[in-house]
This record gives sequence, C-alpha cells and structure tokens, in this order.
Amino acid sequence: KEGRSSAGSSSAGVRAVQWALRTRDFLLNSVVMSYNLTGGLVMGRLPYIESQRVLNLGSLLELLLQVHADEIFCHGLFNGDPHPGNILLMDDGRLGLIDYGQVKELSFLERVSVAKLYVALKKNDRKAILNIATSEPFNCKTRDMNEDIIYRYVCFYNDRDSPDVTMGMNVHQFGEYLDATDPIVSMNDNMIMVARTSILLRGMANAFDIKIRASEYWGPVAEKWLVSNKLVDA
Repeated sequence: KEGRSSAGSSSAGVRAVQWALRTRDFLLNSVVMSYNLTGGLVMGRLPYIESQRVLNLGSLLELLLQVHADEIFCHGLFNGDPHPGNILLMDDGRLGLIDYGQVKELSFLERVSVAKLYVALKKNDRKAILNIATSEPFNCKTRDMNEDIIYRYVCFYNDRDSPDVTMGMNVHQFGEYLDATDPIVSMNDNMIMVARTSILLRGMANAFDIKIRASEYWGPVAEKWLVSNKLVDA
C-alpha cells in the first residue's frame, strides 16, 4: 500500500509540474506572439498597399474589445484565438472575424467569476482580485501562494502590462520573473483562455503603440451583466 501511495503521489506531482509548464509556456508564448510577432507583421518588410480610406485604429480596437466582451459576458461563448491573422478588414469597412477553432464555453459560475474579476480590475480592488482569483471556479494556485505575485499574474495576463504591474520590466522579462519567483501550479483552463483573449487583443494594440487596459472596456460590460442577473446591486 505504501508503495502504491508513494507512486500515486509522485505521479500526481509530475502531472502538476507538467500542467504548470504547459500553462506557463502557453501564456508566455501568447504574450510573445502578440506583443512581438504582431509588431513584426505590422512593421516587417511587406509591400506597401495604399489605402483609399483613413483607418481609425483606436475605434477598430475598441470594437474588437466590445465584441469579445459581449461574447464572454453576455453569451459565455467566445473565441480564444483573436490574433491578427483571424481578423479581416472588409472592403466596406466592417471587420470579419474568422477561424473560431478555439471557442470556449464558460459555465454560469465561471462567467460570474470572470465578470466580478473584471469589475475588480477596473476598480483596482486588490483584495477582491485576490479573493476571486484564488477561489473556485477561478482557482489560481501558485507554489508559495505569494499574494503580491498572484495579484501581478492576474493583472498582467488579464488586464494590463503597465509599470505599476511589471515594475518596469518588458513583457518577456516580467513573465520569466513571475515564473521564477512563484510559478503557477494550477488554474481553471477556461480562465486561462479568457486571459489569452485579453493578451492577444492588447498585444495587437501594443503593435500600434496603443496602450489599453482590458478592464476599461470589459469592466462596464461585466458589471452590467452582473446587475441584469441580479448578482450585484445596481
């Protein structure tokens, strides 16, 4: 019995480490692809194609953020892969969203958790952010459960990469710092995909030197959804 128990414990430990490594690589690769490769796509050596109309990039990015907020909070069904290659600018000025191969569906409780998180992020309510992130169904667990690191993880991956979060490091350095200091051990997979969606949209804005906080756009939609479902007071 002791041998089986020890082997089972060891196996569980290996699985936890493998999960943590996959999650770290998945999120960090999303950050690097979004913040670096998007810039390469935009500013690389491509033939110049003259446009007959002036594009309002800020408005287009705001529309993308609003669309994904609607998907996440109002429907609980969203595309977790909105990278630049999956967004088309149509001839009539509309945006075409393609390749919904990584659609995720949130349970009602997951939607409530994500909505409350973005309301807390918009208010920068550190206590609420930590409480939501470490509770079910979000269930973010790190090796040492360092509250400062968890707070920075959640803000960085879900909301912003401003100096108050990254301490002046670039996104790659900061991701490595988080992992070296107190790595994530487990977290709800659907919450990871919400974070990835935020990362990709913010990275696209970053490629055009537009700095945004996802919570500025998603927080009001999340709060309105919570109120409409009588989950918080108006």
